[in-house]
Amino acid sequence: MSYRGLAIVLAAIAVALSACSGNHSLPVAPIVRGGPTASAGTPSPAPSSASVAAVATALANVEAYYQTLPGTDPQSDVANVAAQMVSSGAFASATAGPGAISATLHDGTPIVVFTDRVADLLVAGDARRPKGIVVGPPPGTGIGPPTQHEALFLVNELDSAAFTPANQQQFGQAFNNLGFGNAGIQVDVAAITLENIVALGSTHPLDFLDIATHGAVVSLKPGGPQFYVNISNTPVTDASRTQYASDLAAGRLVYAFVLQKTKTVSTFTTFAFTPTFLIEHATFNPGAIVDNESCFGQSPLTAAAVETAFQLAGAGQYLGWTKPVAGPSADQTDAFLFDRLLGERSPSLTGLDAFVAQRTPAQRPFALPFVEAVMQTELRSDGIGIGTETYAQDAYATNYVYPPAADGVYSRFIVSDFGSASIPNLPMEYDLPSIRFVDVDERPSPVMGIHGTFPSAQGSVTITNASGTYMAPIEEWQPEEVLVDIPNEGAGASGLVTVYSQPSATGVASNSVPLTQWSGTAQFTDSETIADLNGAVGTGIGSLAASFAFHFRSDVQPAVVDIDAIPEPENFAFNDFEGDSTGSITSVSGSFNAEPQDQLGAATATFSLGNAGPIAPFSTASPPSNFDSLPVPAASAPPSCNDATPGPRAGANDVSCRQFAYEAFNAIACSDNVGNHLCLPPGGTSGFILGEFQPQFLTLTLDPSTYAVTPTLPAIAPFPGAGFYLGNGHDGVSTQAVTLGISINTPVDAPSAAPNLSRAQRRY
Repeated sequence: MSYRGLAIVLAAIAVALSACSGNHSLPVAPIVRGGPTASAGTPSPAPSSASVAAVATALANVEAYYQTLPGTDPQSDVANVAAQMVSSGAFASATAGPGAISATLHDGTPIVVFTDRVADLLVAGDARRPKGIVVGPPPGTGIGPPTQHEALFLVNELDSAAFTPANQQQFGQAFNNLGFGNAGIQVDVAAITLENIVALGSTHPLDFLDIATHGAVVSLKPGGPQFYVNISNTPVTDASRTQYASDLAAGRLVYAFVLQKTKTVSTFTTFAFTPTFLIEHATFNPGAIVDNESCFGQSPLTAAAVETAFQLAGAGQYLGWTKPVAGPSADQTDAFLFDRLLGERSPSLTGLDAFVAQRTPAQRPFALPFVEAVMQTELRSDGIGIGTETYAQDAYATNYVYPPAADGVYSRFIVSDFGSASIPNLPMEYDLPSIRFVDVDERPSPVMGIHGTFPSAQGSVTITNASGTYMAPIEEWQPEEVLVDIPNEGAGASGLVTVYSQPSATGVASNSVPLTQWSGTAQFTDSETIADLNGAVGTGIGSLAASFAFHFRSDVQPAVVDIDAIPEPENFAFNDFEGDSTGSITSVSGSFNAEPQDQLGAATATFSLGNAGPIAPFSTASPPSNFDSLPVPAASAPPSCNDATPGPRAGANDVSCRQFAYEAFNAIACSDNVGNHLCLPPGGTSGFILGEFQPQFLTLTLDPSTYAVTPTLPAIAPFPGAGFYLGNGHDGVSTQAVTLGISINTPVDAPSAAPNLSRAQRRY
């Protein structure tokens, strides 16, 4: 299924044909349709009795005539060239059309004269020539050794006015720098020669192919079928004509020539190839994307036929421009697609900041559909220039003569999707690992949930902090959530969380999100006046002190939910203290004097420190001495508190309202002078729940700039209680006066201080 004007889903096989990448084709006149059908790229074979020398001579005369023209009105010049080709007697026909003059010699030999790029057709220094930038070294000349997954950038190296091969080199380098090689994907950048295309064969099945060269819609005889072609850098010689004789006979190749007003290299006849030539000689992994950055790659004159051909070859996506597109614009559109797909890690990793404006802070990778959707509306802004066009638009004054007429002067970047969502084992470009946020469920043992988008095949997860790098055991791997086991302390307890597309921390890495950890202490005291002890009336006092050391952790880094959107804050939320937090009863003292009774006489009891042992969160001991700090339920929390749900969201805030409670068995030892009649049993339980008798809670407030946490506690008024000594089901009656003090230390692995990676890599 194809959809237009919508986002492109760049997938595993992006065949980026940047044919017109560098200038706007200067249309001469639209081809008049008399009912011919479009072809995927197999024009009817024509006899080719003309010698190579004869063809070269005929085209040299065309170029010589073109040099006599003023070069200020390319549209008029191209029309004059087409007329002169016929009037000279050298050509039987010559018709100007979308991006080329379609011509035939008198023996029927078809020839395509490309006129699609304004950078070629205007004189040097003309202000209308598109200007670009040069990034990176020039590309190589060939492709690498056999591989199962090939990402290939093919670029026209013979037309420096219209193309900038170093840009494609930088695009390829961006993929390599992000670890595609480690993920088993070979990335090559090479000249767009027939030899390189044929070398792909079955030994280099494509996951991604980017082609930057000339493109045009041609018709080799009046009223004949129209088909789409791209030019190669392979010259026409006697040897090459013999080598590719079967492709010439099948109509997959035609002779071609580029009109250039200001020549940068010697002009010579080359071969132009059709999409069927690519399909004949290359293999596409299931879900391949043909990203045709050439002029007219999605022209409605031929798009349906081209789409069908690539779909039958196994591609999952076909992308292209409807009309002429400037080379700098085509490069910039590709750069934006790659930059947002890979994640903004430039300039240190991709170098794509030279082409595309970067957000501060840099953002995480986004899945292709999100990038494609944004391209339709986001305005160009980069090192090349800032304009009023979107990344899916490019305008030139004479574009209005080409269909679709409703688009006027705009060429549009169109995506056709062939049901890629239902294709199994899609190439990795569809689902690069990307973390949106993380959270931790501390009970009963800590499990971290990593939320975002992830490859279908299981990869790996690391957590890096000052103690080292922890390879987190994976509990579950799903496309939108990964669950891993993490420890309470040391390596893996906090730090930068990174998801990799391959096992053992190899392949393509996600953005790294910091899991921040805080530590703190709590001091609790309980001073009581006791009026009743296990049914005996009297007077007494008791005091108890407890101390707690705790840890908790949360992801508090603002997250970008939608591409190029302002980062959204996350709720400051965690579900409980970490399991290695601990507490203890540090002191107990007091006594009780019962009023004289017949049974007991003058009875007294003394309280001292018992044997409660460690107090731990969600303890499994029997009986369990434990403490916790659970979030106040949203229904009963005041509006100032967040809803305790982790992750970015509208209305998120930095205030976490929490309970604080503990229970310690055998915390208080009791002895009396009446055979333990007052102390039943001799060991008692101590406990406290903040807000048990009135709506009170602990407030933890996060500072979003320093990530420090400030605790706020209510004043706790004395209240009637059951007493700190509880035994044998007979509770004491007392008035309790308690204090609770909490302090929290500086955070560890906060977003502003995440270890080991540069600021550019600590991405949102």
